[in-house]
Amino acid sequence: MTQKKQKERFIEESREMYERLQAWRKAHPDATFDEIAEEIRKEREKLIGRLAAELAVQEQKSQQWQEAYCPECGEKARYKGMRRRQVVHKEGVSTLERPYYSCPHCGEGFFPLG
Repeated sequence: MTQKKQKERFIEESREMYERLQAWRKAHPDATFDEIAEEIRKEREKLIGRLAAELAVQEQKSQQWQEAYCPECGEKARYKGMRRRQVVHKEGVSTLERPYYSCPHCGEGFFPLG
């Protein structure tokens, strides 16, 4: 996906989040400030989690992975395809899709670049 399309998708997801929060507020007219803030936090966590995942793999998607070396033994590793991994961070949870490798020498499996 191009960066322009990613930006358009993020703007659309932000608009949808705003609309969900407005609808939630109408459905909860007696909500306290803390309840409102908690609902905003949950929505923001999802949106920013997706953005963090997108930014984290942006450079990796533009590169062709041809060689990787095992972080344990240093031997050349084998590409095993794209795999998903969840990362928990301060802004929430992000699902990353990245190249995955395994080492035929020691059996270590890993995602390059941490």
